[in-house]
Amino acid sequence: MTTRQPTITEAVIAGSVSGMSSVVVCHPLDTIRTRLQHNASRSFSMVVTGTLRSEGLRGLYSGFLPPFFSQAVYKSVIFTTQAKVRQLIAANVIDPSPLFSTIVSGAVAGAVNASLVAPVELVRNRLQVQGTTASQQYSGTFDVIAKVIKREGVLSLWKGLSATVTRDALGVGLYFVGFDLAKTHLPDEWNPTSRVLVAGAIGGISFWAIALPFDTIKTVIQVSPQTSQGMVATGLALVRREGLGRIFHGWQAAFSRGIPGAAITFYAYDSTMAYLLR
Repeated sequence: MTTRQPTITEAVIAGSVSGMSSVVVCHPLDTIRTRLQHNASRSFSMVVTGTLRSEGLRGLYSGFLPPFFSQAVYKSVIFTTQAKVRQLIAANVIDPSPLFSTIVSGAVAGAVNASLVAPVELVRNRLQVQGTTASQQYSGTFDVIAKVIKREGVLSLWKGLSATVTRDALGVGLYFVGFDLAKTHLPDEWNPTSRVLVAGAIGGISFWAIALPFDTIKTVIQVSPQTSQGMVATGLALVRREGLGRIFHGWQAAFSRGIPGAAITFYAYDSTMAYLLR
């Protein structure tokens, strides 16, 4: 197989396929995680059974369309930016270590992507959370956007941006570090598919190990129209009221989604890129 560098178009296509594939499989766990983060009084099993009982399987796919289509952009931005930053580091830093290159390029990719992620996740989260209340405030994606702009202002679509940037800069940095280290140290006799899937899963664990508290804070900020506090103030308020465990609520869904989601993402990206580079 050729070793040429992929074009931007090829990176966009591979990133799109990888991101959309992970959403199709893992979106129900995103819904559960968001609802757990919003309401810490319920357990994982309570959310699952309650959602299925009152809304059916469709309830687990609440807010599906925004992340499904936007993942085509997200993963393209992440993989393309990460590759370009690594190239810049290699060209401008004398003898950079692989660990340094991976974590810095991943952090930059995550931070850049966060500005695109924040408004889409706000829309998704509000659609997911409203299924837990008696009233339905929003009828769909465009209704959320219109009402947020009208009632809260257009910049409110980026509520929770600081938490999103922090989550993704730290998380995506470790995401690629976990993947690269695992892929490098897995047994040579493993077949390529197993290596990518396991390394991807470890990348997902690495992401959520550091990203979860910031993701919880972001969710709390985004789902409440009344919230005007920033990341630090919201996090401290949650910890003071409910203890340190509050910002880790929903960890079961986060890791349950993060492990297969990252494995699917890396596998789909590598497989699609290999096909495009034939």
